[in-house]
Amino acid sequence: MSDGRKIGENRGNAGKGRPKGAVNKTTALMKEAISAVYADLQAKQQEESGEDNPNAHFLQWAIDNATEFYKLAAKLLPLQINGDLNISSHEQALDALR
Repeated sequence: MSDGRKIGENRGNAGKGRPKGAVNKTTALMKEAISAVYADLQAKQQEESGEDNPNAHFLQWAIDNATEFYKLAAKLLPLQINGDLNISSHEQALDALR
């Protein structure tokens, strides 16, 4: 089953995969499509209601579906926060959070 190559021979870019941090094309296209539909929905809702707040329908949905809204909002939070925090006591930790 050998293709005639020797072990350790340069195989070009085979097996490298997507670079770290690169976004999947399908995911990027879906996010773009959702953003476009949301913008259109905002414009339509604002036109129909005559309200100044372009997010009024989203706010109403969030009020009516608080659990789902918070699930969605939680997914937008960063998974990791980098920082240098030097704390030697509980009091300093509480002060840092205030």
